[in-house]
Amino acid sequence: MKQYLDLLTQALSGEDSDTERTGAGTIGVYQRQARFNLEEGFPILTTKRVYWKGVVEEALWFLRGETNIRSLAQKNVDIWTSDALRYNLPKVIESGLMTQDEINTAKTEAKAGNYERANALIGKFKQKIVEDENFANLAGNLGPVYGAQWRGTNGAKSIDQISDLEKELKKGGSSRRMIVTAWDSSQVKDMALPACHLMWQVHISPETKKLHLGWYQRSCDTILGVPFNIASYGLIANLLAHTHGFEKGELIGTFGDLHVYKPHIPAAREQLLREPKPLPTLNIKTKKDSITQYTSDDIELVGYKPHPKLENPTPMFGGFF
Repeated sequence: MKQYLDLLTQALSGEDSDTERTGAGTIGVYQRQARFNLEEGFPILTTKRVYWKGVVEEALWFLRGETNIRSLAQKNVDIWTSDALRYNLPKVIESGLMTQDEINTAKTEAKAGNYERANALIGKFKQKIVEDENFANLAGNLGPVYGAQWRGTNGAKSIDQISDLEKELKKGGSSRRMIVTAWDSSQVKDMALPACHLMWQVHISPETKKLHLGWYQRSCDTILGVPFNIASYGLIANLLAHTHGFEKGELIGTFGDLHVYKPHIPAAREQLLREPKPLPTLNIKTKKDSITQYTSDDIELVGYKPHPKLENPTPMFGGFF
């Protein structure tokens, strides 16, 4: 995964910004690209451990068309928990689970570098989501985010883009319209978080019949987000090739605003001192009719032996705390 380290080096060579959404400040560059040959191994970082369980569960959650965090929370996957709390905060306060004063205190302490109270509130919210289905229906939804756009659910236009993509692949994959987008400009304002990785396209090489997947990402957190996104689209590309009988080709990521949050700079520099290790392989144990039908039990990452995890970078909490 030298390609990732190259992205990280480029981001660290960029310009400072203190005006971005979270208030933490960034250093970064604009418009970069990385390419990964899927035949050489599964594209997951080895210079730090990537949260593989989260990668799998979130990707399958997208593919099922879900937008409520409850099924993720039940599996102890917290990727979207703070976004759901922020998005549904008035409902959460109205429910009596927490008060505005508690939120304000947590924000103040987090800005000073103390995340104990913020983590406690997020944990309390997650527990209520898991235990109380009615509360989850009230405060666990994120609006028409990725799953709704990909599958045409939850108020999004009723177009199942994954189904349309797979129909084209079953015909041989010659179309140049095999595109899945998560950016509906009429619904962006209704989303808990507008899509960062907002579009992807599949291409089948006419001669070699290799499946290639390229995605565009508008906002790219190089330490926490980008490693996750590379692995996620690597998983989707592998599932598509396996399910529809194509050879594996390239995974190509195009990154718009490629940045490192300033509190994460020490972790970035530490990674650059580490030598990448051999890539693992992906074993898909079954073959189903659609990539929407797989579960985490069907997917196994073999031989993943990364460097020890980094000291936990300062959490961003989606800009909430």
